[in-house]
Amino acid sequence: MSVDDRLRAGLAANAELGLDPDIEQHLARVMERSRRRRARSWVGLATGVAVAGTAVALAVTVRWGADDRPPRPATTSIQVPPGRYAGLVGALPGAPDTSGRWTVSLDGGGRLTVTAPPGATPDLSGTQGLLVGDRLRTTLFQRDLCQGQPAGTYTVERSAERLALVRLVDPCTARSTLLGTTTWVSTAVSTWGGPTIPDGRWTRDVTTAQARAQGFRASPEWLAANGLTDGRSHLYLDFRRASWTVIVQGDGGSPAVGDQGTVVYDALGRWVQAGSLAIEWSVDGDTLTTRNVVRVDGRAAEPDERFVLEGVWTRAPGR
Repeated sequence: MSVDDRLRAGLAANAELGLDPDIEQHLARVMERSRRRRARSWVGLATGVAVAGTAVALAVTVRWGADDRPPRPATTSIQVPPGRYAGLVGALPGAPDTSGRWTVSLDGGGRLTVTAPPGATPDLSGTQGLLVGDRLRTTLFQRDLCQGQPAGTYTVERSAERLALVRLVDPCTARSTLLGTTTWVSTAVSTWGGPTIPDGRWTRDVTTAQARAQGFRASPEWLAANGLTDGRSHLYLDFRRASWTVIVQGDGGSPAVGDQGTVVYDALGRWVQAGSLAIEWSVDGDTLTTRNVVRVDGRAAEPDERFVLEGVWTRAPGR
């Protein structure tokens, strides 16, 4: 495909998303600048054409909508290489049957394709976005979950095998939940080689009031089994070499093992608990935060599982 044809195709893709309706006018300007450069230097086009498997960098002028933040410089290039990324997502707001493994793909032209889990209702898959430079503008879910709302705008950052979509402007909760809060990891990755939870003992208190605030109504039997009959329990989370242990202490009794297993991380870097639950985590000094507990198949975790495993833990003194 010639350079002019690629420019025309890129501008046409913008127009399809409602980004720039005046295709011919912009194309004429770009071609005129190109002719002037050739007349001055007769230098052949050396940049903008990539080897197979590498993104083609094209200069494109884009007019952004009034609802966007101030645009980047008018001429920019595709900086994020094409690839396919996956993430486990809980049910989206307004669509309870959408939990599971989602994928986002970027092709060499910067077009975003989203694939929903099998059986998701409604089927929200499709090509619904365009990346120019590090700025992604998307009409994802415009026909259903985001109907009547303007397009969303995100910056795109890539670090090693991860892709981060950072919301700039997006009034649609379902779309910003999917794109902006999911950990996206290259589908080429099968094992985690990054940081892990440090060895040591981490602790936190849990109460029945916290359970109620999270919408978890525990039975008397569950409260007794987890030392919460008096309304408060103390949890310990031990990481020792290749094993982890959850210890419960409540109702004035001795600590008891609540659960244990081998330390495993999935390709997204999440701690996989008992082979069935995937848990995002982060460590800041002596604080361990665990969050976004989902089943490894993408289904939502049970309320009691989230209540016990999600929270802010403090490293025990001397550990």
